[in-house]
Amino acid sequence: MMGNRRWVLTGARRAAALALGAALAAALVAGCTVTSTREAPVADRSVPPARPAPAVTPPAPVPAPPPAAATEPAKPAGRVAAADGTYRVQPGDT
Repeated sequence: MMGNRRWVLTGARRAAALALGAALAAALVAGCTVTSTREAPVADRSVPPARPAPAVTPPAPVPAPPPAAATEPAKPAGRVAAADGTYRVQPGDT
């Protein structure tokens, strides 16, 4: 039992060991912190830079074609929406 007594820290040695351990822990924590010496470059990329509009004369208005006969376009066979407005995907749909 007496052989293990030399490893027990008491008094001044214990205080010195605690101070050394605290200093070592503080140095490790301080070494892990990251401090930036300069700011990162920041550019606003949310809106592209404005470009000058080219000087173009507007085209002459084209008269609208006469209205076509009011006919409903033909629906493909087998591809009809259900009464509640939903549509079931069928083979061949892309």
